[in-house]
Amino acid sequence: RSSFEAIALNGVDNGGGVPRADGSRITVTKTQLVRDDDTGEMTLYVADDDGPLAGGDITLVESAVQAYAEWIGTTVTVLNTVAVPILVEGAVTIQGASATNAQIEAQWDIEFTRASREAPIGGFVIPPALTGTITLRYAENAVESAGDAGKTTAFTLVDIALDSPAGATPLAAGEVPIITRGEIGIVRLT
Repeated sequence: RSSFEAIALNGVDNGGGVPRADGSRITVTKTQLVRDDDTGEMTLYVADDDGPLAGGDITLVESAVQAYAEWIGTTVTVLNTVAVPILVEGAVTIQGASATNAQIEAQWDIEFTRASREAPIGGFVIPPALTGTITLRYAENAVESAGDAGKTTAFTLVDIALDSPAGATPLAAGEVPIITRGEIGIVRLT
């Protein structure tokens, strides 16, 4: 991580986030520093667990980063991220589940939130690509995770057929995925 990213994440005092006027801290959890090799310009994108920062928070984070950049004699543009919604829909065939459909759906919501929080700004860059994506498999993994052994929603996955997303979702620099559950039919085998 760059020093700019560290300031956005931890604050100039390393206190766990840039402080607000009321003393609370801004919880930046993701950053992406993009450097233009031709111009030398740097852009720092920031997000929290829920995606883009609230309006006032981005201003405070930018001020903290700019103060450090000025101190070392450089500039960096600080920008908020842009949320890219990814709706997951389709059908899942399972067996061996004792949980109700509603319990499994609630666990899917948890898994999609976790997957959104863990995905990097700009998506996963898989060489030789230069831009990132959220792969279809990443969405399928979140669906499957609800059935992991040890969870109250444990099940054996027999088949998964997602209609949405239709494939990998491309993300540009500064974009964060917000993965949510649409209609997912549950077929139970005995």
